[in-house]
Amino acid sequence: MITRNLVFSGAASLALAAGIVAVPSFAQDYPRVSTPAERAQTEDLNRTAVPGSVVSTDQENYDAARARYEQAQSNYARQLEEYNAKNRAYDAQRRNYRDGVEASQDQADAYEGARTQYENEVAPPVVPAGRLSELWTVDRVNNRELYNLPVEDIDGFMTGHFRRVEVRAGGEKMAVITLNSRRTISIPAEDVRYDPIRGVVVAEWTSRDLDHVPPG
Repeated sequence: MITRNLVFSGAASLALAAGIVAVPSFAQDYPRVSTPAERAQTEDLNRTAVPGSVVSTDQENYDAARARYEQAQSNYARQLEEYNAKNRAYDAQRRNYRDGVEASQDQADAYEGARTQYENEVAPPVVPAGRLSELWTVDRVNNRELYNLPVEDIDGFMTGHFRRVEVRAGGEKMAVITLNSRRTISIPAEDVRYDPIRGVVVAEWTSRDLDHVPPG
């Protein structure tokens, strides 16, 4: 009996030991149960998540970068076109200005050529020097009658229009004349005469000399 009990006791001990060893292997087959803290954290994440939100992917990042690049390219193209348009407008203004200057110069040259031809080919008769003394001095006529009368030079060319006689400092009388070039000059009143028959003022100067008188 003693031997049987020992054998039984030994077998029971072995079986118990085997059961203890086998428990961990058997326990691994069950799913792990979340702790209350983990479940609370999961619920909190579900509450704060944006509906329909998805995590950005590499494709989305690429698309966004490409869109920014294309927008930058579009802005550059627009600025370049504006710059070119301003350059074209500036060039057009320069061409117009240059054409205007050349046209003015051509007109001046044509006027000078016509004037020279007129002086050489169709010059009016020179007023005889003796006849100048027969004309009136301008101080015999008031300014209202003399105003805007044609002024002829000593050679008989119409060189401008008479304005007035004015007295300068020191009592000097000056005849004020506006030339055909629209410059207004003053020469001594004693150097001009009034022709009452023809209604003109005659200056004892040539047109070239009058052109060299400074304005004033």
